Amino acid sequence: MFRRLISGLPEDPKFPADIGKLGFFVDDKDRICKVKKPDQRFRYAITNNDRYNEVYCEAMNSWIREEVRKRMRRLGIQSLYLPHLTTKRPNGPHVPIYTTPPDTLCMQKRIVVIINDEMQDLGILSYRTICSDGGINNGSLTSFVQELAGRAWSIDYPSGQSQNGVAEVLNDASNGSEKLSPDSLDTSSTPGVIILNPGQLLYSHDLNRAMSRHSWNARPVPSLVHYPISVDPESNYIVGHTTAEEHVVSVFKHVVDNPDLVAPDAELYIIGMQARGDLFLQYLNDNWADYAPRVAAIALMEPRHSASTFENPEFNSFLERRCRAWMTSEAPAGTPIAVPEKQQLTKDDMSAVTQPVFSAGNVIWGEAVFPAMYKDVLDWFDEVADQTSYENPEIEVTWTGAVAGTEDEENGAEETLGAEHADVQGDGSEEQRSKPFPGMFDHLYPNGITADTTTSEQQAAAPSINGEEETRVQASGNAAETEFEAVQSASEGSQHASTNGVTSAEWHTEGGTESEEQIEVGDIKVPKSLMEKLGLLDDIDDIDDY
Repeated sequence: MFRRLISGLPEDPKFPADIGKLGFFVDDKDRICKVKKPDQRFRYAITNNDRYNEVYCEAMNSWIREEVRKRMRRLGIQSLYLPHLTTKRPNGPHVPIYTTPPDTLCMQKRIVVIINDEMQDLGILSYRTICSDGGINNGSLTSFVQELAGRAWSIDYPSGQSQNGVAEVLNDASNGSEKLSPDSLDTSSTPGVIILNPGQLLYSHDLNRAMSRHSWNARPVPSLVHYPISVDPESNYIVGHTTAEEHVVSVFKHVVDNPDLVAPDAELYIIGMQARGDLFLQYLNDNWADYAPRVAAIALMEPRHSASTFENPEFNSFLERRCRAWMTSEAPAGTPIAVPEKQQLTKDDMSAVTQPVFSAGNVIWGEAVFPAMYKDVLDWFDEVADQTSYENPEIEVTWTGAVAGTEDEENGAEETLGAEHADVQGDGSEEQRSKPFPGMFDHLYPNGITADTTTSEQQAAAPSINGEEETRVQASGNAAETEFEAVQSASEGSQHASTNGVTSAEWHTEGGTESEEQIEVGDIKVPKSLMEKLGLLDDIDDIDDY
């Protein structure tokens, strides 16, 4: 009987958590760019092996988290470790959150509490935003903290320094300047900040740190084919923080309600991201008598609750008067799209809203709503802070379109191929919705192709392979679907043809006498010009850089 030793198995991939060694740098627009090709950004998939991609991505994410931590520190925000309530990392199970230094936090009269989505790391809003053209500040909470401190409610500026001067110093700090220390500004009257961490609730004894599930799965294992390290419920969870729900409750009980950290009369301005926003809303609903005198305003990003979710009538009344939500929509950003009992919103999980809802624009991902709208949120918080008896004014909903992805749009209109995968912002027009991949394939399918039928006109809309003669995919099924699946299969290095049977022999010029240069990946050959048109040519050799 034979057995294979670990020494004979392929090695687990290793990538350094260093942006320079990974082949990237941060440009003057705060974007992560390739050293060899500065016009290109970080890309998750560098090979068809999921383990390589996972470890590679975690290496970059690790550097990003450390960079965000440094920027937060320069802006006067530091880690507070729970359940120990210490600013020094303890040697044992713990979970960090970000706060204003405790000796300052306890004196501030207004506190902004941020509950992020559980899919994100501490301080991170969207890795996709950070690794695209959005940049590190816009994809993390450093931009929000910077904006909050720069405009701060009733801020006392240092002697001889204007508001613009403070903003310039804060901008230097968020972008890596070492000139600013937490004591550089008088922040005694600025709002305090508490940033929860529902995403990093697994604790590693080997590394003595909390981490997300993605980071946990990317930890080194003996070989490429080994499973990720298993989680022991007894030793790898933190007491009081085993779930996102427990984490939210623990932070409110042991930090927000702790008079040594937060003044009992401090006003709370709470921001909830996506589904995690519903967690603290349920907690407030169940304990509203304790929090009613303290909560000044609530802002929600992509909420998922409905008016029937909460049973406390006083809490529901507060949501109508002092809560606002922002959601992805085809309406222009900032446009009211729903109000309680008068909404045009017909989403199945939000049939009756509890608060006014505003459009965040046609952003691609729910996690990108707050980076796009945080200034609007702070503008509204300014209004609330300026009025002791603030209530949402009467808001008229004039937008008659649908929220992105609503039930009406899904059931009432013909579905288009791959619309949910569009990675550009559409204009919401009928022409835009009729295209298989709104925006992405405009140069290939100017007339639009739907998913259900294949006509001669649609076949004529297929792209030219050689740029001079019309080339047609000789395969059954929809032309757009066939092309996309063929290129996707090739890019992933599949050893089999796509489901529509596209092979290298079926990609040819109409005359059939001359073949174009082919890109060979596994057993698949795809015309080089098509790969160039779809921007996938570099995917093939990216792994050769490592």
